[in-house]
Amino acid sequence: MAKRTYTVPVLLILITIMAILIVLLYSRQLLDEQSRKTEQGEKLAESYGYCQTFAGLLREGSEAMLKADGAAGRLPAAQSFGKLELAGGECLDALAKSGTYSGQELAAATKAVQEPIGKIVAAAVSIGGHEGPLTEKETQTLTRLRDGGAKLEEKLNAYPLPTKEERLRLMASGDEWVQAAQQAVEELRKLAESLA
Repeated sequence: MAKRTYTVPVLLILITIMAILIVLLYSRQLLDEQSRKTEQGEKLAESYGYCQTFAGLLREGSEAMLKADGAAGRLPAAQSFGKLELAGGECLDALAKSGTYSGQELAAATKAVQEPIGKIVAAAVSIGGHEGPLTEKETQTLTRLRDGGAKLEEKLNAYPLPTKEERLRLMASGDEWVQAAQQAVEELRKLAESLA
């Protein structure tokens, strides 16, 4: 009678268990990666939304300020301008990240956005805080801010904000939003330079 050997069946069972474990671990890693990308995309989308808000506040506030009569009439527009700093600060992340996707260093990309936003906000909040009509210089500045805000809005609205997880992951990977964001950075730079 031949002696039975259990080596081959035991090895097959071990190999099967190892293969299942490897597949489970790899699946888990893929799910974690997807979750991380979705989170990144959500943060970028939120920041990008603040950029759209910044552009809208800039355009609407300037239009309202230009149409307002006297200091009391300019108050609602001044409140819009008061929100610019917050919206601009939140917008910074998305526009700076778009610069890194375009090959810039993070510090340079951040500076390229931070300085123009700071200059634009400073110009906007300094207007109309006095009695009587706007000065000619204030009117010119408001016209530039209004037109610049409209151009900025147009560039940013070229990319619709994603809502589905798949599109959020694409945003985190640097899909077509980067081009729209970089065009917006260029508009910010031009607007800031025109205020000098």
